Amino acid sequence: IVHDYQLTTIGAALCALGYSFNSIDAGELAKAEKLLIDSKPHLFAITSDYQPGMRSGDAWMSICWNGDGLQLNTDLPEMEYVIASDGGEIWSDFYAIPKEAPHLEAAYTFINFLLDPYVQVREFASHGYASGDSRVSAMLPAGTANNEILFPAAELMNGLEFGAAQTLTDPIRAEVIARFKSA
Repeated sequence: IVHDYQLTTIGAALCALGYSFNSIDAGELAKAEKLLIDSKPHLFAITSDYQPGMRSGDAWMSICWNGDGLQLNTDLPEMEYVIASDGGEIWSDFYAIPKEAPHLEAAYTFINFLLDPYVQVREFASHGYASGDSRVSAMLPAGTANNEILFPAAELMNGLEFGAAQTLTDPIRAEVIARFKSA
């Protein structure tokens, strides 16, 4: 299973070919498109809702976010979560306030609430996604900080890249994902 989200799917193909996850080079994108289209007959699905296919056993491999990987591994220990040695996406959730927000103080209050370490621990207990706040790590259940799915070793993170803004809006990448989906 690959995501229906161009950033992740095209980025993974680029990394498999030795290019940057965020490449917008037309030649590199053409090679990534060929790899994706050539791989398509072997895919179970193109979807970001990958858990049902993995849980049913209909699919045996998927690109996934680490919180979902933890859920799958917890429920089905025979499933492993791995980080590709050739690179990929590092991701994080971010909060933003629009410049013209009508209730600026309320927005800051809400974000401060979400960033409170005690709230983040409750969020972790509910969804299983790690926090980047070092104050939270000490408050997590015993052994959690040693979980390699949530907290991968630094050397595994070296080949990962955050998605770049230019990548999200690049018209060539939009065309590549459209052609891949319709192929």
